[in-house]
This record gives sequence, structure tokens and C-alpha cells, in this order.
Amino acid sequence: MDIVALWPWGKAGEKNYRQFVTGALGKDQDSPLKQLYGQLVLGSEEFIEKIKTLLKDEKISQEIVERKRLKYYPRLDKILGAVASAFGEPQCRLVEKQGRNNTAKKVAIYLMKRYGCLDNKEIGQLFGGLHYSAVSKAAARLEKELSKDKDLAKLVDRLMSHVNGLLPKSYRRAISIP
Repeated sequence: MDIVALWPWGKAGEKNYRQFVTGALGKDQDSPLKQLYGQLVLGSEEFIEKIKTLLKDEKISQEIVERKRLKYYPRLDKILGAVASAFGEPQCRLVEKQGRNNTAKKVAIYLMKRYGCLDNKEIGQLFGGLHYSAVSKAAARLEKELSKDKDLAKLVDRLMSHVNGLLPKSYRRAISIP
């Protein structure tokens, strides 16, 4: 619910706000602070993306533990979609827990570690509840495969170029991505 939309400025706004607050009193509700993104932002995904775009050139205080989340990252569904398309597999197959030897899944994990804002535990949860160490091992296995399989290395390079293309040009320059 967009709380701000409930009241206009002025007396009517005060009345609407008062009704909103008193209506919530005594009700068992989750704290909206549980929905904070990056310790700072509360709002829809669209709003969060706007804020991340505004903050892309700003230095964020070291005191903000979740500052990594406030950087601009390609959307994870876009990364998954690119990998699924490149390997001709449905996205749902990539995020299943099974499939240790699924190359497409390892590539998706590798790209999420490299370009996403998630830690290994969160990536593991996205991929069907993998343990965080399994996420690390999958990425390491893929790196070994890339050194041996030149065709796979070319495919991953194309995917990396695609993911880089999902970032705004000004951001790519700022973090030295060609």
C-alpha cells in the first residue's frame, strides 16, 4: 500500500493520516522496517531501481552495511533469462536444486556471483536451497571448465558482454567494464 497516496496536503491530509494511524493501532502488524532494502529504501521494486540509479555515482557511507545492495546491478531474472536462452533450457530448470553437472546452472551461478548483489547463501536459496559452499564450488568448477573448453569460454564471454550491456553506460565506465 502506498501510504503517501492516502492523503493530500492540508487539513484533509491530516485527517486521512490520523485515520490511517488510528486504524492500525492495536492490530498485530509486521514492522515495515523488515522490508527495507539496503538499510535505507522502503518501496516497490520500481522505486528501489529508481533510487539505485540516482545513487550510482554517489559514494555510500561505510556505516551502511548493506551499501552493496544500493549499487546498480543487472536484474537477476535478466541474467537467468540470458543463460536459459543461450543454453536452450527453461529458467525453472536452472534454479532446481538438482543438477550438479548442469553447465547452464553453473554459468548462471557464476554470473550471479560476478554481477549480482547477492552473497553465496542468497544465491544458494535462489537455486533451490543450495548450501553456500556449493555455490562457491559450482563457480570454481566452472572456472576450471572454462580454462579447458574454449567453446564454453566463448559462450560465457558473450553472456558476460550481454550482462554488461544491462548496466547503464555511465555505470560501466565508472567500474571499468568495457
